[in-house]
Amino acid sequence: LIGVIPKEVTSLPFLSVLGLSDNTLSGIIPGDIGQHSRMQVIRVENNEITGTIPSFIDANVLIRLVVADNRMIGNLNALSNLNNLRVLLLQGNDFTGTIPSALGNSNDLAVARFTRNPRLSGPMPNEVCAQRNTNGGALSILTAQCPGFDCACCTNSICN
Repeated sequence: LIGVIPKEVTSLPFLSVLGLSDNTLSGIIPGDIGQHSRMQVIRVENNEITGTIPSFIDANVLIRLVVADNRMIGNLNALSNLNNLRVLLLQGNDFTGTIPSALGNSNDLAVARFTRNPRLSGPMPNEVCAQRNTNGGALSILTAQCPGFDCACCTNSICN
């Protein structure tokens, strides 16, 4: 597929999985994509998507957010409300700032990848580290980028 994610997908009330990976999609993720109470999976990796992660209004059932290998920017504050995430793949973008500590509220988070975002900074929040499976949580894969990023609890820190 070539083009943008059509705004019309946000008007599909029974849409639970948005899978648009490995295309040549550009533009932004529509801001109201997460408003549907059935939206469980958003997979748009390996495209040319720009913009920020939308603030998901009704994100209680979103369990998988995969936006890896795009051209996305901005901070990760929109992740603060995603308490039911199991998989979060953000690698290969240009996100900035720090990882929100509220991500540690995702008790079922099993995989979180932040690598190849060279402008992320700061330490991995203790609340996220507390979710590692070595600490009794579900988080078994946690990767981050360094230098400039400290992650003592990561399963693999990639330094270039």
